[in-house]
Amino acid sequence: MSIRANVLISRRCLEREFRAVRKEYFPKWDKARQWRVRFFPANRVTSDCHAYCDCKGKIIYIARNSGDLTALLIHEISHAVTPQVNHGGPWQERMLKAACVANQRRRAQLAEFLRGEVDSYRRNTEVIANKAISSEIGDCVSDLKGIPSFRAVVKIVAQRNVMTAKEFLKRFPRAKAAYDEAVQLTRGS
Repeated sequence: MSIRANVLISRRCLEREFRAVRKEYFPKWDKARQWRVRFFPANRVTSDCHAYCDCKGKIIYIARNSGDLTALLIHEISHAVTPQVNHGGPWQERMLKAACVANQRRRAQLAEFLRGEVDSYRRNTEVIANKAISSEIGDCVSDLKGIPSFRAVVKIVAQRNVMTAKEFLKRFPRAKAAYDEAVQLTRGS
């Protein structure tokens, strides 16, 4: 996740950029200044993780040799603003809002990068989410006694995913097909 070459970041630079990003892109967030930014401890650095948002500890961790610091901070603060949704809809909306601010500040490359991140997560999330939901529907059908109704399965799986049945069916139009497949498999075994 970088839009420019990796550079070694100083502690002072990290703190300054954190304050600037908070002020410019998230002016209503963390008014009490409870959140902190820190470098990853040396033993926690991995090649595929440049940053991490610890919502419980209210700390954003950044790798010392990260790419675009502003983009990383926007990504992680978006997690802080929308806890418990990972890269879902509310997080994506917050990233797109930050992209609009970047455009207003004449930072077109940053705005384009943020929108690209959202597009990437949307594509990946839809594929993963559909597979996970199909699997969850199958588990629900096989775990319940007898063959549960489609309506009962939708209600259970929607509740597990913090949605109403209506929202669930709108978001996962393939739910009925997944249910039918699960019923066939259950009857066939």
